[in-house]
Amino acid sequence: DLVARRVAHEVAHQWFGHRVYTADVEGASVIVESLTKYSELLVVERMRSRGHVRQLLEIELDRYLSGRAGDTYAEVPLYKVDDQPYLFYNKAAIVLFGLRDLLGQETMDRAIRSMMQGSRPTSLDLVRHLHAVANVEQRALIDQWMREIVLYDFRIDSAQASRRADGRYDVMVRIEA
Repeated sequence: DLVARRVAHEVAHQWFGHRVYTADVEGASVIVESLTKYSELLVVERMRSRGHVRQLLEIELDRYLSGRAGDTYAEVPLYKVDDQPYLFYNKAAIVLFGLRDLLGQETMDRAIRSMMQGSRPTSLDLVRHLHAVANVEQRALIDQWMREIVLYDFRIDSAQASRRADGRYDVMVRIEA
């Protein structure tokens, strides 16, 4: 439902871009556009389902990879993005939803809410507030996803499942990364 997504996106701009003014520095698009895109997907998840958002995130991944392949400029880490829409929309959607899954919805909300209390926040403020609510292992992923350029390449080599007496399954998966 493109209309609902677009309305959710533009309403989210009432916070990110209108209520929360960013400093005029590299990475401002993360606050104005990426958090708006993230909010849009949260609305879609409530309207439709987690599975529907997963399908949308697959499209975002395709758009990110296509944008990355066709860009004449070098990719920058997400926290530095300025004028590369495939980063501040597409990659950011994947990263922010991944962070939400990593930290949990309430914790992610707390970090964003805390960041919004500051004056003219930057993408580095977002990273700092995410760090404040994360444990050591989570901070490493936050840094990797926000401050580095990383592409994961995973392949399932084999999978086996065996049903247990209680009706649950033991699953063994061999993954090449």
